[in-house]
Amino acid sequence: MSVSNIEAGKESLAPARAYAWAEILEVRRDAFYLFVTGHSDHMGPSEPPEGEELLADEAEVLALYRKLPPGYQRQVRDLAQALGTLARGERRKR
Repeated sequence: MSVSNIEAGKESLAPARAYAWAEILEVRRDAFYLFVTGHSDHMGPSEPPEGEELLADEAEVLALYRKLPPGYQRQVRDLAQALGTLARGERRKR
């Protein structure tokens, strides 16, 4: 089984395996499963959590992210995590 075959619809992904991949990728299991089975065209929440509103910049970033292929989305998440780690390190230095 390969990711490209799953993306092309040549092979399916069992729920247990999808959940395991979600754990490895550190994404929400339910959103990942719906995405890889074709029931959703994105993995992020469609709306902000109840009681919260997206700022204009956040909405723009989210819209751009959703247009990216999955591999690029992963790179964006990795970069965001790395930047978060750097920011926490800078705060500790102060």
